[in-house]
Amino acid sequence: AKGEWTFSPVNRSIKIDGIVANGSAAYFTLTTPTYSISGYVGYGTEFGMSGVEISIREEGSGTQYPSVFTENFGSYAIHVLSNATYILTPSKPGYAFTPESHAVTIDGADVDQINFQASEATSILEGYLLDGNGNGVEGAEILIYGRAIIWGEFGFGEGKTTSTNANGYYTIDLLLGDYTVTPSKAGHYFSPASDNFNNQQGENGRI
Repeated sequence: AKGEWTFSPVNRSIKIDGIVANGSAAYFTLTTPTYSISGYVGYGTEFGMSGVEISIREEGSGTQYPSVFTENFGSYAIHVLSNATYILTPSKPGYAFTPESHAVTIDGADVDQINFQASEATSILEGYLLDGNGNGVEGAEILIYGRAIIWGEFGFGEGKTTSTNANGYYTIDLLLGDYTVTPSKAGHYFSPASDNFNNQQGENGRI
């Protein structure tokens, strides 16, 4: 016996008839006990999110274990873990998660209900429209057209608009993706006529 370790077989019989011959031995297989961590990734109020990658890192040693992915209804399970503390981190392009990670300690038992909540990740685009004298252009329309990561490769593009204030300043929240930014106002010409904004990694931008 040794703590929580298991042995196979549990015991072994040896017949001793007189003198034990040299080399006689009883062999056992030692097995490390393993446990699981399970949970759920939610999205909105009614749905689980599939295809979320859950990375697993052992705290202290820093050992990285193979990731698992959530199933159709957002559930996941990680098996073959020994007693230790593990850091679980979810990820899926275009989404943010609450909390960003969980520290989970296994101490001789399985752990469940390690849950995350997904939401659409956004970043901020801001900038100024100025005339030739460096003054802000008020009331210009800013058209942002593009495709968010969460719509996939074949998703349709979508346009959003905002307007500049008295100082020529504008700001807008955008889903992570690729966009073209085009200003317009009657009687005005802008250089450049449009510009590109890529925020796939969640960066804020200024144009």
